[in-house]
Amino acid sequence: MSPEEFDAIFKLPFNEASRFFQEKLNIPTAEWDDLWKEQHARGFMAAGAMKADLLTDLRGAVQKTIDGKLSLKDFREQFDGIVEKHGWAYTGGRNWRSRLIWDTNITTAYQAGRWQQFQEGGAEYLRYVHADGVMNPRPQHLAWNGRTLPIDHVFWKTHYPPNGWGCHCRAVRAYQDEATEEPEGWQSVNPKTGAPVGIDRGWDYNVGEAAYGENIQKRRMEDSGPWRDLYPAGPEEYRRPAKMPVDTPKAERGTLEHTETGLREALRRAVGGDSVSIADPTGERTLITQGIVDHVLAKSDKRWDGREEYFPFIRELLEEPYEIWVNFARSEVSGRVGLRKKYVKVIRLDKNRLLGLYAEIQDGVWVSGDFFRGGMTAANNLRKGKLLYGRE
Repeated sequence: MSPEEFDAIFKLPFNEASRFFQEKLNIPTAEWDDLWKEQHARGFMAAGAMKADLLTDLRGAVQKTIDGKLSLKDFREQFDGIVEKHGWAYTGGRNWRSRLIWDTNITTAYQAGRWQQFQEGGAEYLRYVHADGVMNPRPQHLAWNGRTLPIDHVFWKTHYPPNGWGCHCRAVRAYQDEATEEPEGWQSVNPKTGAPVGIDRGWDYNVGEAAYGENIQKRRMEDSGPWRDLYPAGPEEYRRPAKMPVDTPKAERGTLEHTETGLREALRRAVGGDSVSIADPTGERTLITQGIVDHVLAKSDKRWDGREEYFPFIRELLEEPYEIWVNFARSEVSGRVGLRKKYVKVIRLDKNRLLGLYAEIQDGVWVSGDFFRGGMTAANNLRKGKLLYGRE
């Protein structure tokens, strides 16, 4: 791609930053480091914001800001209204806290979006640019200013900006004839933070790579794995029961079908249509489509295997799950972080049989799921990741 063609990409509307933020999942958190490094590229949080409706309102204000519809002054006015509406007792002063949320989300979305443009445009080199007009610049960030290295250089895995709270440094596209030497001592680690010297604790990761992957070719290869869990905790970390309780189902079992047409009609009857949005206890909605039938057909040894009789339990799995988990995993091929929500519960079919219910949701759509006949153990084994919701 020529420099002219590449530069044309940057003249298009900057939709990548907006899309990066739109694809995040609301994560209730008590502390800022409840999400760690790459997980921030996939989850939206505000430390201490535990309620789903509070997070939704905060997220909406941030989205408008990223889309260029709110100034900091406007955002603060909406912030005040949201705080009053939900009675949120956040820590820190109003100006500091609102600026922190506003600034952190804008800078990370901007640089994640730029990374996507670098990948799509075939950029081979990047240059580190220190933010102008900083009253008290970090010495290390000044030392990195102007350093130009290949985009696949290991430097960018930890030093791709932003590199800390309030950091407004950025990376820009550069060319081979502008290449420089590596910054001296850039790999030195601060023993107090565990991050390279000059980078704040928990900021030593590439937000763009976490969101979009190292490059387009590697993203095409990543489906074959391996993926590494970033948050493999289970029920014991949240003081949850080792085994889920058994619920009495509200729905009646469906009928067995013998054609694909019958299978699709069974799903329509169970959920109320071909495309139905169902809200969970946190207020988040999941879209149920005929993709569930496609999944059943693709995974079955036969064209159908009897699981359609459990379709009537789909609605109560989403509306009244025992737990909702979120699983962060990083592709060892591309570096991209994946994120899926998991809904789990167990119901009693009859005196002697249990049924484990499980669904995986991505971007608000059911993408995978199963019904474990007599599968208390199988259902319990799925309870891993970060707990988003747990029934008392």
